[in-house]
Amino acid sequence: MKLSLLNQIEKLGFVYKQIKVVDFLNKRFKVVKGTLRTIPDKDDAWLFELARHHKVIFDVGSNIGQAAMLMLYHDNVDKIILIDPNPKALSYAAENLIMNNLSHKAHFFPAFISDRTGDKIELYTVGAGAAGSKFKGFARTASKMDSHFSVNTVTLDSLRNTLVLKPDLVKIDVEGAEYEVLKGASHLAAEGHTTFFVEMHSGPELSITNNTERILDWCGQVGYRAWYLKNKELLSVELIKNRGRYHALLLPGDHEFPECLKNIDEGSELTLS
Repeated sequence: MKLSLLNQIEKLGFVYKQIKVVDFLNKRFKVVKGTLRTIPDKDDAWLFELARHHKVIFDVGSNIGQAAMLMLYHDNVDKIILIDPNPKALSYAAENLIMNNLSHKAHFFPAFISDRTGDKIELYTVGAGAAGSKFKGFARTASKMDSHFSVNTVTLDSLRNTLVLKPDLVKIDVEGAEYEVLKGASHLAAEGHTTFFVEMHSGPELSITNNTERILDWCGQVGYRAWYLKNKELLSVELIKNRGRYHALLLPGDHEFPECLKNIDEGSELTLS
């Protein structure tokens, strides 16, 4: 169904979505269509394995809960905070967790994570779309349709204080705003216990090299090191200059690359072993 038609339907107060029963590894889930992928994305196996070793997770850019469902597959995850500026996407994420008896582990926070609390930005997105961004060039469909709305900003540091909850894993997927998210988490990083799993993006307003330079600068300021997950080596601009998107793992400077990820390649199948 075309997006323009969907928008017209939703303006009349109707919601179009499909609920599916999906067999995923050795469990069965009831989810909004598109939540659990049959073909893993490039980062799914890394994130799936990381969650096995962490208890408190902040999911920044949760959308409809694709990553949250992966991470909550593991019983060891005690608490997950799903954060997204799109209330429609976040409501789908909540529905996914409620349908699978996982909502007792979750808190849902509608906001745009940035380097300042209390500002407003325009979010370009369509419906519950996964590619919402503050940059027009990162959300081309929404930009062409002039589909955007104002959202409030908050920092991870202030959210951590509000919830009185310290994450040991932060997953970040924010379509170009990676540096702003990290800049607003400097106090959290200074505590030296949190792993940041970051999907790095590029677009017309921000090149992949400039984005990477800013992330590396942040790491230097807070005593972290950045690892390029595809090659499992320390991140450098030279390594990623020809990529449009890649994944980085930011760890306290005294931490080595995790043993649990050494045998997992980009786009690997998910396994329970």
